[in-house]
Amino acid sequence: SKRKVYWNTGKHNVYAFYPYSKKVNDVVDYSFSVQTDQSTDWGYMHSDFLFASALDVAASSEPVAMQFAHMLSNVVVMLEKGENYEGDLPNDAEVYILSTVPQAVIDLSTGDAAKDNYAGTETIRCKKISNGEYRAVVVPQSLTSRRPLVEVIAGNVAYLMEGKISFRPGYRHTIKVELNQNPEQVKIEIGGSIEGWN
Repeated sequence: SKRKVYWNTGKHNVYAFYPYSKKVNDVVDYSFSVQTDQSTDWGYMHSDFLFASALDVAASSEPVAMQFAHMLSNVVVMLEKGENYEGDLPNDAEVYILSTVPQAVIDLSTGDAAKDNYAGTETIRCKKISNGEYRAVVVPQSLTSRRPLVEVIAGNVAYLMEGKISFRPGYRHTIKVELNQNPEQVKIEIGGSIEGWN
């Protein structure tokens, strides 16, 4: 830390989180929002809330080792060519995650994150990882009714897909989108794979 921290006798609990914030108004209900434009490195990295804790630590001159974990959800949108799609996948496509709440309430003693029930839904622009792969960090939440979920804009064509999904904390969710020449023939596979986000 910038200033000296003095240990008391006995055991201590140490907590840390990223990204850094100068102000913490509430330890139990800490407000955090993912960026709605994650197409840049800054927007994507500053949406990834990480948490670590070390409990029952004794006073020492050595650093406290802490293992950080992802507390939000990662969405991977994979674009694939359908039977009627001609040519290569567009390299200038824009991908958006729709109908999600970007505001979270986080308990800084456990790292548990939940969507802010008083916040509205917004659109999140994904970061392009490679041609056909796009990613975004979203707040854990369940979309239990069919609603617009993913939008792909390629050239002058917009593909809009509906779906239901439950974004789990600390997991990466893969959504496969099969593009065709006719936007009405687009296919979406939700939950193609769910794995730990390491």
